[in-house]
Amino acid sequence: MISIILPTCDRPEMLPRALASVLAQTGVDFEIVVVDGNRETGPVAHNPALEKMLKDPRIHVVLAPHRLANASEARNAGLAEARGGWISYLDDDDVYLPGKLASQLALAQSSGAPLVIGGYRVQLRGRSRMRQCNIACYSGDDCLVGVDYPTSVIFHRVDPSARFEPRALVGQDHLFVIDYLIRSGSLSVPCVTACGVVLHAHDGPRLNVDNRTRAWWTFRHCLKKHRQHFSREARRTYMAVGLLVRAQRSNVSWGEYLRCLQRVAATQGWRSWRLIINALARRAGLRRWVVT
Repeated sequence: MISIILPTCDRPEMLPRALASVLAQTGVDFEIVVVDGNRETGPVAHNPALEKMLKDPRIHVVLAPHRLANASEARNAGLAEARGGWISYLDDDDVYLPGKLASQLALAQSSGAPLVIGGYRVQLRGRSRMRQCNIACYSGDDCLVGVDYPTSVIFHRVDPSARFEPRALVGQDHLFVIDYLIRSGSLSVPCVTACGVVLHAHDGPRLNVDNRTRAWWTFRHCLKKHRQHFSREARRTYMAVGLLVRAQRSNVSWGEYLRCLQRVAATQGWRSWRLIINALARRAGLRRWVVT
């Protein structure tokens, strides 16, 4: 059985869409663990749009015993209640496409890998872009700097010690995967080369505060734990990206900020064009320039 961990926070209009996309999955046995982190909109069980869905015995709503500090705490609460042998995740503003769970389970079983990911589509203000739909497996340094790990594409075998780092306010999904891979002894991540998830980018309420200055902690923490597993070039690239993310929201001068951009371009080359454009747009307060 697959356990889908679905945290939610004050998005009563989005949660029904996310739940419906999971209930539409076929060919697999699953349960949905909804972690209710609502702060302003009332309990999930009181949402009239969910009245019929919540009668489905595959849906279990977990009420947090205290106010959840961030998405890591919410996902950990869901993991503690999961009963399946495999774990998948879904944010309440995202949706699964048909066949997402079946294709990832089939890949995990055929490859023997404890963790797999998949392609996805980013939806932003009427624009969309496909990601990670052309490479069947990532390995070695690419696991650190060559692949994205949005939480909704992560699919892994259950591991009682697998938990999200609650101190990581940004990038906790990436840190979770690296921790999991190192613990499993395999720096290899098979990928379903088909779009299985739609990620909806927006500025609505969320469990995580978008504090990019704290992202630096996550980058440093990851390398402090696992630097011996990656090459010097990969570590430099990873830290250059971390510096750039940090500089987007901190009070550094434009001169220092441009030096961060230069470091990223020097280590990643042409592959960094989208990251650099988005960084400049966010820094200048021109969010309409952000590309998918």
